[in-house]
Amino acid sequence: MLIFNRNLDNEVVVVAEVGVNHAGSLDWILDFLLKLKDTNVDAVKFQLFTPKYHTSIQDRARFAFLEKLALSEREFKVILEHCRALNLPCFATPVTPDWVDFIAQECGVIKIASGDFTFLPITQRSLHSSAKIIASTGGSTLTEIEDFARLANSTRGESHVLESLALLHCVSSYPPPIEESNLNAIPAISAATGLTVGFSSHFLNDSPLYVALALGARIFEIHVTDNRGRNDIRDHALSRTPEER
Repeated sequence: MLIFNRNLDNEVVVVAEVGVNHAGSLDWILDFLLKLKDTNVDAVKFQLFTPKYHTSIQDRARFAFLEKLALSEREFKVILEHCRALNLPCFATPVTPDWVDFIAQECGVIKIASGDFTFLPITQRSLHSSAKIIASTGGSTLTEIEDFARLANSTRGESHVLESLALLHCVSSYPPPIEESNLNAIPAISAATGLTVGFSSHFLNDSPLYVALALGARIFEIHVTDNRGRNDIRDHALSRTPEER
């Protein structure tokens, strides 16, 4: 599989997952991208969503919080332009289905979040796009993973799927205890689907990364922040700083 200028037959890819750690600040993002570039990551990822499709407007506090975090198309195009100037590939997760087509067109790569692995409005729309797809499997059973692979094969054709779809083993705890890493899922997913497999890590130490690599992981997604002590977004606590590369 070729992605982010890497051949995963003999190379690995490291993705810096910013997510919503930017707390809605475009200036913060543009400054942080420079720091990420210096770490030599292969790509950077964000989350895009429309608040009214993500939570009820009746929950006013949550809705206002999500409105603050949400990036507009204009803002994300500024981010993409900045990333191109840095020669740093950039893509995103469509947290709501209305963003799938935009991400496919602008980025050429879509990330499907663990929570949406079985959510057909996002998975089917993504599979019908021309974009390459990286999908996290956290919380999914092996049967659901096999069902996803069958859906992908029937939608895209098996030969195209092998070149355009990768699955990430992911433990959906934030952060998880190391004894719950379940890294044997990596070869199990590979054997069950025949697809490229990676690891979305919520761990703050390196040992699970090395074990995942030894077990065949080719894509590594690492959450990143400028300051793990921030408490405005929960993901700061499980993220690494550029100094911890």
